[in-house]
Amino acid sequence: MSSNSGFTAAIWSFVERLSSQVVSFGIGIILARLLDPYDYGVIGLTAIFIALSNVFIDAGFANALIRNQHRTEKDLSTAFYFNVVIGVLVYSLLWTSTPLIANWFKEPLLIPLLKIVGLNVVLNSLCIVQTAILTAKLNIRLQTIINLSAQIPAGVIAVLMAYRGMGVYSLAMQTVLSSLIKVVLFWIFAKWFPKERFSKGAFLELWN
Repeated sequence: MSSNSGFTAAIWSFVERLSSQVVSFGIGIILARLLDPYDYGVIGLTAIFIALSNVFIDAGFANALIRNQHRTEKDLSTAFYFNVVIGVLVYSLLWTSTPLIANWFKEPLLIPLLKIVGLNVVLNSLCIVQTAILTAKLNIRLQTIINLSAQIPAGVIAVLMAYRGMGVYSLAMQTVLSSLIKVVLFWIFAKWFPKERFSKGAFLELWN
């Protein structure tokens, strides 16, 4: 890795964070005028469970792929299958737990919202490997473009939904649409898809 490519990656990482914050801030201001504090409070509760779920999905495999300079197609495919299976399992657990969670917080609206927002768990699992590949190549520029290309249309749709009185569901759909667009773009531009079967040996090596 050359110092020049590392410096370029650092610059694009800064641009990605800055641009993401600017876009989020702009869309957030518009949504704040259309929605109630209650809507943000409820969606904030769902964010807690999604953040916890994402921890189980990655399991450190993305970092393992990035650090492994000799990663093979078998390693990549194994990590992909593991992430997707865990994503589906975690989402299933979240789906069945929604009545208990809603009862605990005394908020019935959490039942449909968690089922919608929880789709992010599965969607995120579908592009962890692609993200790791681009990060290992220090291609932060492409990741920046993908993130903005997902964030902006999802935000615009959320604003339109909020304007039409769909309340907290506009915030829920914003996160799902953003994740869906990112998955599609990562699959198109990362130009990787699983070519090998799941390997127990590769799994144990990545796990270690």
